[in-house]
Amino acid sequence: NSVSKKSYEECIEELLNKKKEPSSNLLFCGTNVVEGNGSAIVVAIGEYSQKGIIKGTIDNAQEENKTPLENKLNIIADLIGYFGLGSAIVTFIALCIQLAYEYFTSKEMEIVEIVNKVLKILILCVSIIVVAIPEGLPLAVTLSLAFSIKKLMDRNNLVRKMHACETMGGANYICTDKTGTLTENQMYIVSLVTNNKEINIKRNIDSIDVGSINSTPVDKNYGKKIRSNHNTISDNEKYWEILQMSISTNVDCEITPLIKPDINGDMETCSARNKTDKAFVEFLYQFKSPVSVYRNKLLSNNYNYKKLPFDSSKKRMSILIKNSTFPTGYRLFTKGAAENVTDNLFQFYK
Repeated sequence: NSVSKKSYEECIEELLNKKKEPSSNLLFCGTNVVEGNGSAIVVAIGEYSQKGIIKGTIDNAQEENKTPLENKLNIIADLIGYFGLGSAIVTFIALCIQLAYEYFTSKEMEIVEIVNKVLKILILCVSIIVVAIPEGLPLAVTLSLAFSIKKLMDRNNLVRKMHACETMGGANYICTDKTGTLTENQMYIVSLVTNNKEINIKRNIDSIDVGSINSTPVDKNYGKKIRSNHNTISDNEKYWEILQMSISTNVDCEITPLIKPDINGDMETCSARNKTDKAFVEFLYQFKSPVSVYRNKLLSNNYNYKKLPFDSSKKRMSILIKNSTFPTGYRLFTKGAAENVTDNLFQFYK
């Protein structure tokens, strides 16, 4: 379910009024805005954000989790350590009994000699404990895992983490998901449908083949887009004017003017916030129709238009523009799901 967020001032007012559960004005990274718009201030990034804290907690938990091989090696190391400690204790007791027997039978041993023999016994027992502890075991395991990674790479199986060799080495079948790898994650306008015909649009690809051998970033034509006049798809200037006006004013984008034309001949760059708006913007630039023309003309005054942001329930986005050049003084542009737009073309948000 969607959660309503209020402004900072409204939250402070609720807090001062001692409301039991004041509203929150905080947004997390990756939050999807389903309705409305606004400005935000970044208060934490990276590992200090809530997402970073959760990621750090998960990473730490994964580091503390030991693999089955590590658990077995720890058990073996503990058993060897206990065995070494027990052997040292038994050796110490046996040598002490032998020393006591020699002392009571000979009665010629001096205190200095007894102390020296006790020290030798302690050194011997400590040596047994030190030798019994398998200090080279972790190194041997690391080297064996490194060789395992090399063998897996020879079989075209890239293992990023060393401890994953235990799992990948015992896998008979590997199932992979190819979702997203067959698409470019880009949207394009492929056709315009009017009341009497359908106009196919060629994709706005680079003017040179990016996949060819000679197409390198140092090529002077690298990244150059195909540009053409809008009359190649429609000779109706009025139709193109309304279409350009509709797209320019009803997209969320940021325009940056350029001092001189870029490689495509554009005098501005436009970055859209989502894939759909980006496709519309690229469509206009493809036919030499800058987005800023009608945005500067119709959206320069905030009192002359009203934006109706995208709503997930109504599946459309609209903008109402007031201008004396329009026949009725107002014009409403709407974009969204076709079934919603046609059924509720002139219905405003409640």
